[in-house]
Amino acid sequence: MNKEDGIHRMVPREKMAEGAGRLRDVYAITPDAPIFQREFGFYVNFKARGDIPEDTNEHELFGYNDPGDYHLGGAGWCEAGFCPAFEDKVLEDRGDHELVQDVAGRHVLFFKGRRNGFMPEYVDNPVKDMKTWEENCKWRLDPSTPERYIDYDKHIDYILPAMKKRGGYIPTCDHGVPEEVSFENYLHFRKRCQEFA
Repeated sequence: MNKEDGIHRMVPREKMAEGAGRLRDVYAITPDAPIFQREFGFYVNFKARGDIPEDTNEHELFGYNDPGDYHLGGAGWCEAGFCPAFEDKVLEDRGDHELVQDVAGRHVLFFKGRRNGFMPEYVDNPVKDMKTWEENCKWRLDPSTPERYIDYDKHIDYILPAMKKRGGYIPTCDHGVPEEVSFENYLHFRKRCQEFA
């Protein structure tokens, strides 16, 4: 197949969104490609300390590039898409460090007062066997939980127009729709997708 759709073959560089093209150049180790200006959460500390207002546009302030990718909220990243998430709380003060339970239920050792800018040390996890899986996690992954869909339209309005402009996206459920997803929610998803067809 000779489709340049981002699935069968790479989307041509001239059809990529600016951020996606620049990011692709970096990953392809393109000679003389400019440095991709990006941060992974560092500015959050400036907001938390009150150095900049919460509504500050970090991309503009720090000269970051457009991200070049889009994230589905609630789908998980390094953490599973738990709903509800575990309570983020300090479990123990260890002087220069804090043992924290994070949103994924992991016990993580952080520098006191800092959650970003370094690799955390994972001390414990919520799943140790089938019993703890069922007690702590399985129910938090239930796709029929109504709270999962509170900001659903906001995510669609953010992602689908950008993906359409980029030149390709296949809005689908991986390996089929889980049986717990209601017909109404799936129908709503499909109707919203049709707006961008």
